[in-house]
Formats: sequence, structure tokens, C-alpha cells
Amino acid sequence: MQHTDSSQKQDVTVLAEVNRGSGQSIRLMRSTFNGHEYYNLRLFWENDTGEVVPTKKGVTFRMDEPEKVKTILDAWQSDVNRNERRES
Repeated sequence: MQHTDSSQKQDVTVLAEVNRGSGQSIRLMRSTFNGHEYYNLRLFWENDTGEVVPTKKGVTFRMDEPEKVKTILDAWQSDVNRNERRES
């Protein structure tokens, strides 16, 4: 999915979307803004008219930050694994 907003010089491509239920989803998007590329993780929801709109909840990363994000996700997964072992 690609969207261009010429008033803000922004080009957005949705790379992945995960449904969270209750009309919510999380999108990973690549965007170009004023000539710079970024990745965005943002929460979207379906409003009363059925339109899917972004919330203010999200984070934007520069193109050179995927290893930092991977470190955070690895720590999260490690914590989940530790908690699952405790519960078994």
C-alpha cells in the first residue's frame, strides 16, 4: 500500500500489518519525508465510519537503527521465555 501526501512531501509504504482485534492493528511502514527515509511502527484503529486511521501511539526509526530495534525485541523475547519457564 502506498500513499503520497504532496503537502508534506511524504511517501509511505506499508510493509506489514498485524491485527490486534477490536478494530486495531499495528503497521510497519517505510516513509520518505523531505528526502529522508524512516521506518514507523504505529497503532491504527477503525473509527465509527469504518475508516482505518492512525493513533498518536507509535515510534519512528531512522534507516540506520534496525539493530537497535532488534536488541529491544530480543530482550522482550528473552523476558517472555523466562516467564513461560517460571509458569510451567
